[in-house]
Amino acid sequence: MKAETETQPIRVIIADDHPVIREGLAAIFRSQNDIKVVAEAVDGEEACQLYDQLSPDVLLLDLRMPKKGALQAVIELMSRARAPKPRIIVMATYEEEEDIHRTLSAGARGYILKAAPPEYIRQAVRRAAREKASFPALGEHRYEGASSVVGQMEGEPVTGHAMVELVGDWN
Repeated sequence: MKAETETQPIRVIIADDHPVIREGLAAIFRSQNDIKVVAEAVDGEEACQLYDQLSPDVLLLDLRMPKKGALQAVIELMSRARAPKPRIIVMATYEEEEDIHRTLSAGARGYILKAAPPEYIRQAVRRAAREKASFPALGEHRYEGASSVVGQMEGEPVTGHAMVELVGDWN
Protein backbone atom coordinates (compact mmCIF):
# COMPACT_ATOMS: atom_id res chain seq x y z
CA MET A 1 0.00 0.00 0.00
CA LYS A 2 1.31 3.45 -0.96
CA ALA A 3 1.89 5.88 1.91
CA GLU A 4 -0.06 9.13 1.70
CA THR A 5 2.85 11.59 1.89
CA GLU A 6 1.95 13.85 -1.01
CA THR A 7 0.77 17.38 -0.24
CA GLN A 8 -2.24 19.05 -1.78
CA PRO A 9 -1.58 20.86 -5.07
CA ILE A 10 -1.28 24.64 -5.11
CA ARG A 11 -4.67 25.98 -6.17
CA VAL A 12 -4.45 28.83 -8.69
CA ILE A 13 -6.92 31.23 -10.29
CA ILE A 14 -5.80 32.80 -13.58
CA ALA A 15 -7.32 36.15 -14.58
CA ASP A 16 -6.65 37.63 -18.02
CA ASP A 17 -8.97 39.13 -20.61
CA HIS A 18 -7.20 37.31 -23.45
CA PRO A 19 -8.26 33.66 -23.86
CA VAL A 20 -4.95 32.65 -25.45
CA ILE A 21 -3.04 33.91 -22.37
CA ARG A 22 -5.38 32.11 -19.95
CA GLU A 23 -5.12 28.90 -21.95
CA GLY A 24 -1.35 29.21 -22.27
CA LEU A 25 -0.89 29.71 -18.55
CA ALA A 26 -3.22 26.82 -17.77
CA ALA A 27 -1.18 24.64 -20.13
CA ILE A 28 2.13 25.39 -18.40
CA PHE A 29 0.60 24.34 -15.07
CA ARG A 30 -1.25 21.29 -16.42
CA SER A 31 1.90 19.16 -16.54
CA GLN A 32 2.71 19.91 -12.91
CA ASN A 33 1.49 17.60 -10.15
CA ASP A 34 1.85 20.32 -7.51
CA ILE A 35 -0.11 23.12 -9.25
CA LYS A 36 -3.79 23.01 -10.19
CA VAL A 37 -5.77 25.73 -11.97
CA VAL A 38 -9.13 25.83 -10.19
CA ALA A 39 -10.70 28.68 -12.20
CA GLU A 40 -10.17 31.27 -14.90
CA ALA A 41 -11.52 34.83 -14.95
CA VAL A 42 -11.91 37.28 -17.84
CA ASP A 43 -11.59 40.43 -15.71
CA GLY A 44 -10.64 41.65 -12.26
CA GLU A 45 -14.23 41.78 -11.04
CA GLU A 46 -14.75 38.09 -11.82
CA ALA A 47 -11.33 37.29 -10.30
CA CYS A 48 -12.40 38.86 -6.98
CA GLN A 49 -15.69 36.93 -7.01
CA LEU A 50 -13.90 33.64 -7.77
CA TYR A 51 -11.35 34.36 -5.06
CA ASP A 52 -14.18 34.76 -2.53
CA GLN A 53 -15.85 31.53 -3.68
CA LEU A 54 -12.78 29.30 -4.02
CA SER A 55 -10.09 30.73 -1.69
CA PRO A 56 -7.17 29.70 -3.93
CA ASP A 57 -3.57 29.57 -2.74
CA VAL A 58 -2.42 31.97 -5.49
CA LEU A 59 -4.17 34.48 -7.73
CA LEU A 60 -2.44 35.29 -11.04
CA LEU A 61 -3.77 38.63 -12.36
CA ASP A 62 -3.23 40.42 -15.65
CA LEU A 63 -2.29 44.04 -14.97
CA ARG A 64 -4.80 45.55 -17.40
CA MET A 65 -8.26 44.02 -17.66
CA PRO A 66 -11.80 45.30 -18.27
CA LYS A 67 -14.07 46.27 -15.36
CA LYS A 68 -11.27 46.04 -12.78
CA GLY A 69 -7.54 45.86 -13.40
CA ALA A 70 -4.99 44.09 -11.22
CA LEU A 71 -4.20 47.15 -9.12
CA GLN A 72 -7.86 47.69 -8.21
CA ALA A 73 -8.30 43.96 -7.51
CA VAL A 74 -5.18 43.83 -5.31
CA ILE A 75 -6.31 46.88 -3.32
CA GLU A 76 -9.81 45.45 -2.88
CA LEU A 77 -8.68 41.97 -1.86
CA MET A 78 -5.92 43.17 0.47
CA SER A 79 -8.25 45.64 2.25
CA ARG A 80 -10.70 42.95 3.29
CA ALA A 81 -10.66 41.68 6.86
CA ARG A 82 -9.57 38.20 5.95
CA ALA A 83 -6.75 35.91 6.99
CA PRO A 84 -4.59 34.84 5.42
CA LYS A 85 -4.18 37.72 2.98
CA PRO A 86 -4.33 36.78 -0.72
CA ARG A 87 -1.10 35.75 -2.44
CA ILE A 88 -1.27 37.64 -5.71
CA ILE A 89 1.14 37.72 -8.65
CA VAL A 90 0.58 40.40 -11.27
CA MET A 91 1.45 39.66 -14.89
CA ALA A 92 2.07 42.32 -17.49
CA THR A 93 3.30 42.77 -21.03
CA TYR A 94 5.59 45.66 -20.18
CA GLU A 95 8.01 46.43 -17.40
CA GLU A 96 6.77 49.82 -16.22
CA GLU A 97 8.41 50.73 -12.93
CA GLU A 98 5.38 52.74 -11.79
CA ASP A 99 3.10 49.72 -12.32
CA ILE A 100 5.56 47.48 -10.49
CA HIS A 101 5.79 49.90 -7.57
CA ARG A 102 2.03 50.44 -7.31
CA THR A 103 0.99 46.78 -7.48
CA LEU A 104 3.67 45.57 -5.08
CA SER A 105 3.00 48.44 -2.66
CA ALA A 106 -0.70 47.48 -2.72
CA GLY A 107 0.18 43.96 -1.58
CA ALA A 108 0.95 41.79 -4.62
CA ARG A 109 3.61 39.13 -3.94
CA GLY A 110 5.25 39.49 -7.34
CA TYR A 111 5.21 41.06 -10.78
CA ILE A 112 6.03 38.88 -13.77
CA LEU A 113 6.32 39.78 -17.41
CA LYS A 114 4.31 37.62 -19.78
CA ALA A 115 7.53 36.99 -21.72
CA ALA A 116 8.96 35.09 -18.74
CA PRO A 117 9.93 31.46 -19.35
CA PRO A 118 7.31 28.95 -18.14
CA GLU A 119 9.57 27.57 -15.40
CA TYR A 120 9.97 31.04 -13.88
CA ILE A 121 6.19 31.45 -13.78
CA ARG A 122 5.76 28.04 -12.13
CA GLN A 123 8.46 28.86 -9.57
CA ALA A 124 6.87 32.24 -8.81
CA VAL A 125 3.56 30.49 -8.07
CA ARG A 126 5.30 27.95 -5.83
CA ARG A 127 7.15 30.67 -3.91
CA ALA A 128 4.00 32.77 -3.49
CA ALA A 129 2.12 29.71 -2.22
CA ARG A 130 4.84 29.20 0.40
CA GLU A 131 4.15 32.81 1.48
CA LYS A 132 7.49 34.02 0.24
CA ALA A 133 8.13 36.82 -2.18
CA SER A 134 8.24 35.54 -5.72
CA PHE A 135 12.04 35.67 -5.96
CA PRO A 136 14.98 35.84 -3.54
CA ALA A 137 16.24 39.34 -4.34
CA LEU A 138 15.27 42.56 -6.04
CA GLY A 139 17.48 45.38 -7.07
CA GLU A 140 18.26 47.93 -9.68
CA HIS A 141 20.66 45.69 -11.57
CA ARG A 142 21.55 45.89 -15.22
CA TYR A 143 22.50 42.81 -17.14
CA GLU A 144 23.15 42.50 -20.82
CA GLY A 145 19.76 42.57 -22.48
CA ALA A 146 17.95 43.84 -19.38
CA SER A 147 16.03 47.06 -19.54
CA SER A 148 15.50 48.12 -15.93
CA VAL A 149 14.43 46.43 -12.69
CA VAL A 150 15.43 42.79 -12.51
CA GLY A 151 15.92 40.26 -9.76
CA GLN A 152 17.47 36.91 -9.10
CA MET A 153 15.97 33.47 -8.96
CA GLU A 154 17.75 30.61 -7.32
CA GLY A 155 20.88 32.76 -7.33
CA GLU A 156 20.86 33.31 -11.09
CA PRO A 157 20.30 36.71 -12.72
CA VAL A 158 16.88 37.25 -14.23
CA THR A 159 16.86 39.68 -17.13
CA GLY A 160 14.38 42.47 -17.66
CA HIS A 161 12.22 40.26 -19.86
CA ALA A 162 11.55 37.86 -17.03
CA MET A 163 10.46 38.88 -13.51
CA VAL A 164 10.79 41.15 -10.56
CA GLU A 165 9.74 40.92 -6.94
CA LEU A 166 9.37 42.77 -3.74
CA VAL A 167 11.31 41.84 -0.64
CA GLY A 168 10.36 44.02 2.32
CA ASP A 169 9.01 47.48 1.72
CA TRP A 170 9.35 49.18 -1.68
CA ASN A 171 9.56 52.57 0.04
